Amino acid sequence: MNVKIKLAVLLLTLSIFSADIIAQCTPNNTYTEYGAYSSLGKNKVPACWIDSAFDETVTIVIPLKYEIATIDKVTLLGVIGLYTGLVYETNTASKLFSAGKNHCIKIHGKPTDINQTNQYYVWLRVFIETDIVDITDTIGINFNLLDSTTLSIDKAEETSHSIYPNPANDLISFDFGGLLYNTISIKLMDLNGKLVKTMNLNSNEENVQLPIEDVENGLYIVKYAIDDKMLFKKITIQH
Repeated sequence: MNVKIKLAVLLLTLSIFSADIIAQCTPNNTYTEYGAYSSLGKNKVPACWIDSAFDETVTIVIPLKYEIATIDKVTLLGVIGLYTGLVYETNTASKLFSAGKNHCIKIHGKPTDINQTNQYYVWLRVFIETDIVDITDTIGINFNLLDSTTLSIDKAEETSHSIYPNPANDLISFDFGGLLYNTISIKLMDLNGKLVKTMNLNSNEENVQLPIEDVENGLYIVKYAIDDKMLFKKITIQH
């Protein structure tokens, strides 16, 4: 191989490895209002878990107008507060989004830093170029990191209650054993934080049941708030 061919191969190799990585994701074109959208809706992303694989597509809607200004283009400057172990890629080169179109960001990886749990938010930092003025904007996204070993947001005081059976078949039973409370909110979520079932109690009922005949088999999280105290419990559904 002569020197010219070797040089050409070297330049081609360098260009490949220096190019921006383009995400293999497809934006959801049903959204039209400026903002970031995931499977949970606007400006929120399903929760991720320590040492568990995460993969989510976030649709970015860039309208033609930003207030009274006409948008030319938007550049993603970065994702602030993204959890260690996660990376992001865009579906366009150089993180440049044209106006009047929906684009997407692919967030994936495996979070590893337990000290980042319960941060609740990450922020998309964008630079908006318009016909009037250039604007730097921040889009806050509700995106929590949970520790599956404790499954606890707050250090709730010990209370006499139980959730059974585990695994559960057609019903999940809750025994609050005479606990005094004003309200209890019960939510059954999948491991991505998507709400599957919900139940609200407004009186001192000691025993309640949540029907789950129509819920698919798998591992779920029961999130229940007793007044101002919030607890989580893993439960398996097996029909």
